[in-house]
Amino acid sequence: MPTPPKVMHIDFWHTMNDVSSSFVTVMHTLAQHLPGYQTLLVGAGRRRQRYEQHGLNCVDLCEDRLTNRICNKILGLGVFTYQELIALIERERPAILHFHSRDDLVAAVLARLSYRPRSIFQYHYHFDHVHVARELDLVLCVSHDLAEHVRRHSAIVPTIQVLPNPLPTWVAGEPLPTWTRPGALPLILYAGGGYDYKGVHEMLQAAHSLAAQRRARFEFCGVGMEHFSSDHELISISGFITPEQLRARMAAADLVVMPSRREAFGLLALETMHLRRPLVTSDAGGLPEIADAEVSFPIASAQLDRLDEHLSSVLDLLVDAPTMVQTRLERAYQRTLNYLPAALGERLAAIYAELLAAEPDGSAASPSRS
Repeated sequence: MPTPPKVMHIDFWHTMNDVSSSFVTVMHTLAQHLPGYQTLLVGAGRRRQRYEQHGLNCVDLCEDRLTNRICNKILGLGVFTYQELIALIERERPAILHFHSRDDLVAAVLARLSYRPRSIFQYHYHFDHVHVARELDLVLCVSHDLAEHVRRHSAIVPTIQVLPNPLPTWVAGEPLPTWTRPGALPLILYAGGGYDYKGVHEMLQAAHSLAAQRRARFEFCGVGMEHFSSDHELISISGFITPEQLRARMAAADLVVMPSRREAFGLLALETMHLRRPLVTSDAGGLPEIADAEVSFPIASAQLDRLDEHLSSVLDLLVDAPTMVQTRLERAYQRTLNYLPAALGERLAAIYAELLAAEPDGSAASPSRS
């Protein structure tokens, strides 16, 4: 039996055991559901290690990110500091390199290799500066909105396909108790972390307003939230929590809020919908592709200064129109079935197969050479 082709996923920002990274979550989920390929997940860390995680082969390279930042971000020298990665690629000889997080390094990596693997860059984020390498065979984007962003800001016209993020394995298929209308002290969850573009400041302002006006409880969590605080007895703030802890908090919430001003995809929205919990999102970026008015209670990004009024109206609906809410939650759950890990893993495998069957110039390989 022939050996399955090898695919190397590369993330320059995170170690492969960084459960706080949505990039890593997506990489792990896709790799666990990728039929017909060997996968090796590679990240950058403070120490060199090779290990197995969730049944996946992982490598953390001991690359000096501080040196890279000083040389390139601060001094602008354009120094390549990832020689250990080059050595690993040459040793493993993957048929496909699947890059994440640093599009500016793709051309430098490919130029240093002694062979020509197929190469993909996957955009998970609206980079302010887009560096699509001409050597890439394909660009993947997690939403149509992000694909348009890449097209608008790229110096070339790349070949782009949209591959949405899958439901993480920790949430896909998990049952939850049936939703019931909120009680006298509803719980509202914000889990976007302490990032300005996630709408954290607007959410904190709304929380203080509503906690005083109508006795609603608020929980804030996520990376960076530890830098915020509140003295209000109905507002709880914590930093990073594990996926298991997040799932428990989502299960307990009467309403989950995602008031982003910029969002490439919105994994939290997808998770909330799958767990059949009421959801408020903005209309930013790729969010409407997942959560529109059919399945959530959206607010326009331009009206986030009135988020408290919107949340108050939604809380009234949850209490006064439970049948309508139940219908919306069921539609939301059914929509998430389009994002199951196995289906998206098969889509990615088909993309890989098409790349491997093509000539280097992108044309289909002839039968005699396939």
